[in-house]
Amino acid sequence: MQPVDFKRSVNFISEVKAEDVEKLASQLAKLKSENENEWITLFLASTGGDVAVGFGLYDFVVGVLKPKLQVIGIGKIASMAIPLFLMGEHRAIGRHATIFLHEIERCFEKESRYSLSELQVAMASVKSSRDTYVKIVSERLKCPAEVVEEMMRANSLLSAERAVELGFAHEIIDR
Repeated sequence: MQPVDFKRSVNFISEVKAEDVEKLASQLAKLKSENENEWITLFLASTGGDVAVGFGLYDFVVGVLKPKLQVIGIGKIASMAIPLFLMGEHRAIGRHATIFLHEIERCFEKESRYSLSELQVAMASVKSSRDTYVKIVSERLKCPAEVVEEMMRANSLLSAERAVELGFAHEIIDR
């Protein structure tokens, strides 16, 4: 793990939602512009959230910003927070942290009615999000997509040790 310079670190302890992701993107861009050759540390704990917003941040950080980023997972890293964790060139996880994978879900408003075509559009959207999610995770872990899909179907809760074994993290932070 790179030494943590707390002047070049950012905390994201939140759901993945537009206002918090916008703030995180700005903080990362500011730190990168101050010194693009120095490491930035992102402390991450999140139960997940908005898939589209999360994919937007992932694309911005990995595809545009390209910082020297280490991510340290603390607490629970679940759902859409997993691709955010995987943004790091180096990834560490707290001894008591967990990673939770599950299938992509879609929330509907209560007491609303939907036509067959509206449901088909929603299903296509969920499938597209799942495919993107699986592609990101499988590429970053260097494992077959089928392995990621099976972990998602099984609602997998991974300990820090198992996260390292599977390649989600490179090391466990102990002391």
